[in-house]
Amino acid sequence: MLRFLLFAAVPLAVLAANDAHAQSGGASAVTSRFIAKAAATDAFEQDAGNLAQKSSQNAEVKAFGAMMVKDHTDSTAKLLAILDKDHLPKPSKMPNPDPNQAKQLTDLVHAPKGQFDRAYVHTQVVAHQQALALMQDYASTGDNADLKQLAKDTEGVVQRHLDMAKKLESQLGGPPRSLGRKED
Repeated sequence: MLRFLLFAAVPLAVLAANDAHAQSGGASAVTSRFIAKAAATDAFEQDAGNLAQKSSQNAEVKAFGAMMVKDHTDSTAKLLAILDKDHLPKPSKMPNPDPNQAKQLTDLVHAPKGQFDRAYVHTQVVAHQQALALMQDYASTGDNADLKQLAKDTEGVVQRHLDMAKKLESQLGGPPRSLGRKED
C-alpha cells in the first residue's frame, strides 16, 4: 500500500512542478533578466532617438536618432515574436527604460541646447557598450535557443551602432565634461 501511495504521489509532484514552471512563464531567471534588460534598452533607445530628432542641431545626430528608433523598434518586434513563439513572459505593454536610463533621458531633456548633441552621442556610446555586453553574454550563456540566436544576430547591429556613436562622438569633440554621471 505504501508503495502504491508513493507511485501515485510522483505524477502529482511532476504535475505540480510543471504547473509552477508554466506559471512562471517558463523562463529561467537568466532569461527573464535578459528579456527585461533587452526591452528596457530598446525603450531607452527609442525615447532617446525621438528626443535627438527633436532636439539636435546636427543633421547626422538627427539621422542617427532616427536610425535608433527604427532599429530598436525592429529589435523589439523580433523579441516579442520569440516570446510569443516560445510562450515566454512579455515585458509590460510599454517597457520603460531602467532607472539609470531614465536619469540619462532626464539629463538629455534638460541639457543646454548647445550641449545636447555631445551628451546624446555619449549616452549612445555608453548604452551600446552595455547592450553589446548584454547580447554577447546571453548569446554565450543564455538558456533559450531562440533568444540566444536573437542575441547573436543582434550583436552585429549593436556593434555597428556603437562604432557609429563613437565616430559621431569624436566628430563632436569627445564626451561632454558636465553631465556628472559616473560613466563620464
